[in-house]
Amino acid sequence: MASNGRTKLFVIATAVALAVIAVSDASGGPRDTGSLALNRALAMVQTEDTCPPDAPPEANSCGKRVGEGLVPGLGHVSAKYEFFIEEGACGGTGDRVLETTAVLTVAGKGDLLVTLARKEDCVPLELVAQRPFTVTGGTGIYQGASGGGTVNHQYHFTSTGWAGTDTWTGTLNVSGLSFDVTPPTLSHLSNRTIRVRRTAKHVRVRFVVTASDQVDGTVHASCKPKSGSLFKVGRTVVTCSATDTSANTATGRFKVVVRRRR
Repeated sequence: MASNGRTKLFVIATAVALAVIAVSDASGGPRDTGSLALNRALAMVQTEDTCPPDAPPEANSCGKRVGEGLVPGLGHVSAKYEFFIEEGACGGTGDRVLETTAVLTVAGKGDLLVTLARKEDCVPLELVAQRPFTVTGGTGIYQGASGGGTVNHQYHFTSTGWAGTDTWTGTLNVSGLSFDVTPPTLSHLSNRTIRVRRTAKHVRVRFVVTASDQVDGTVHASCKPKSGSLFKVGRTVVTCSATDTSANTATGRFKVVVRRRR
């Protein structure tokens, strides 16, 4: 944080999301265990904020953090919380990170309520710290949520402000909830050969790749290069992907070979 609270800070988002892994049964499909493992980073943006009345009494510098990203097994997740520190708690060697409450909102599904514990040890001015978190409940389909683990703050100062990530590692439990962790299935990833006249340097190639999901049904598939692009003589690898509403992504490839006629 800024020394003596005089420098206005903001954090630029650098990386995204929480990874979610479900326990699978013998057939490879998700079981209704209600438990997911978390182990990914969520990018955050911070602006300086006036400390609210419910801030810890020691807090002398406060910031508002928000972030968002696609979380496999959940969907589009946004996060927000107040970041409280006690500047000068360790003289010139660092600050103390104080307790706070975060809300993780899963679009169209509900909120997860999380408490972030106080970091008793002082942290360097770059705000590199790891502290426990506890899931204390939720709304929507996440009612009764529990779990916990650690959140690792990694921030550094750049020419445009403070940049960093929050990496969440732990477990999320929601009794009776079956999390969707199965990616869509891509179809029509077929290699193809196109023959062109001897003087041709490229040709426009059209193809159709589709994707289906066991929960969402038909989902959009995108490819690069896209259908209708100009392909040069030779071999080109086309990479396709599809993402469902729970942020599970499938990827696949096929080859397009363009050959001149003899």
